[in-house]
Amino acid sequence: MGAIKWLAAVFLSGLVLSGPASASLSLCYDNKTYKSHARAMSAYRNHDYRAAYVYFLPLAQSGNAFAQNQLGVMYNRGRGVPQDYIEAIHWWQAAAEQGHAIAQCNLGIMYSYGQGVKQDEVPAHMWFNLAAARGLKEAFKRRDSLETWRMSRGQVLEAQHLAADWEAHH
Repeated sequence: MGAIKWLAAVFLSGLVLSGPASASLSLCYDNKTYKSHARAMSAYRNHDYRAAYVYFLPLAQSGNAFAQNQLGVMYNRGRGVPQDYIEAIHWWQAAAEQGHAIAQCNLGIMYSYGQGVKQDEVPAHMWFNLAAARGLKEAFKRRDSLETWRMSRGQVLEAQHLAADWEAHH
């Protein structure tokens, strides 16, 4: 049986699981990373920011974009660590380079307000645009507000070009 016929037979026979039934499927994940994530998020939700930092740091250092974004939040707000916008930007940049939409939006905010970086609408728009392309609604709003109130048409075109160039190389 050819691959297409086999797929059609599987689909038509109802063997393709969707919805609640698929929740029972065993998925691939790194148990150690999963447990560290769970401990880190539990500590964070319980406002034990120091413990959250201890769990997030090794994940972030190993390249985990979610953990990198969370460290950015912690440094930005001074939760479990001294408030440090430059360190927040460091972690958000690492996560954003991997396509993490929330980190991209957070970088846009930092450029938009000049926190830890020189205020500059062009990179702010670029990061908002990239996050918006990943479906983050907050990024759409912030990008559109920048376009409407603070940017020239030339700046918008420059930011769009930078976003397209970033996408082409990532």
